[in-house]
Amino acid sequence: VKATFGDSSDFQIYHDGADTILNNRAGSKLELQTNQFRVKNQADNKILFSADDGANVYLYFNNAEKLKTITSGIDVTGTVVADGLDVSGHAGIGSITVAGISTFSDNVRLLDNDRLQIGNSQDLELFHNGTNSHIRNNNGILVLNANSLL
Repeated sequence: VKATFGDSSDFQIYHDGADTILNNRAGSKLELQTNQFRVKNQADNKILFSADDGANVYLYFNNAEKLKTITSGIDVTGTVVADGLDVSGHAGIGSITVAGISTFSDNVRLLDNDRLQIGNSQDLELFHNGTNSHIRNNNGILVLNANSLL
């Protein structure tokens, strides 16, 4: 049995024996209007998704908050796995802050005049200006320590 709404039965709510279906046949958006929205599991003991008007949106895994929106973007708890990462900030300048040890399993590519800066005050810089490659030591003594140098 279907509960139908609209002149052409554009919206239907029914159970097909296996699944409960809300069918918006009109092809337009389906709106839920509320100040607080929660999706919980059938046992009503785990939150799957949560949203609050004027506040955060949360995604959960096994009742543990994993992703939430914040004023400046998103906050992720746990590991982020991605096929790619495009960081673009203001005026095309992007930044990533990483705490702890980072391991890269592929090349790290910098364009001409982009610099690898090391040290609290960018004391050591490595870059290529399109013509020449540079190692710039901006503070202290540059020490090269190797079994052999070419």
